[in-house]
Amino acid sequence: MKILYLHGLGSSGESGTAQGLTELGYDVISPTYRPEFEKASLDNLVQKESPDLIIGTSMGGYYALKLAEYKSVNAIAINPCFNPKQQLKLPAINWKTGELINFTQEMLEAFAIPEPKRNGKVLVVTGINDDLINPNQQIEYCRQFNLPSLITDWGHRVGDIGRLQKIIEDFAYRRSK
Repeated sequence: MKILYLHGLGSSGESGTAQGLTELGYDVISPTYRPEFEKASLDNLVQKESPDLIIGTSMGGYYALKLAEYKSVNAIAINPCFNPKQQLKLPAINWKTGELINFTQEMLEAFAIPEPKRNGKVLVVTGINDDLINPNQQIEYCRQFNLPSLITDWGHRVGDIGRLQKIIEDFAYRRSK
């Protein structure tokens, strides 16, 4: 299975989740990108690579949901930052370089809340112990858009790569029926 993994704000394509997915045997494309600027290049990457599944965490989850909304791709969004205008904690820091990530109000206003359709192509995974994006807001977002969701005991990051593998397998099986 070819997976496009989209990291969160301030992370990189070499994140632990990307490495874990690769170690599990998935064909993982995990670009390092700047989530505050990259919508067009992610569109092009999806077009070029044709992944079977997009997995995104946090800000990467936002893009996974947006791509599912208008590109008709399969996506798992883990603790998605579905409303960056309200949910981004600023100033943000690039974890790899230590540099500040600067957002202008104009940039924040450009982030529209994703509205993917319930078509079996999207799953939202919420870590009930997430300390960055309120889990109750994530649960309400799923209710509002009638999206399938799964609650885990994770924090903001993937807490168990083996559990993520099971989630991927269950999601793929459900889509194939």
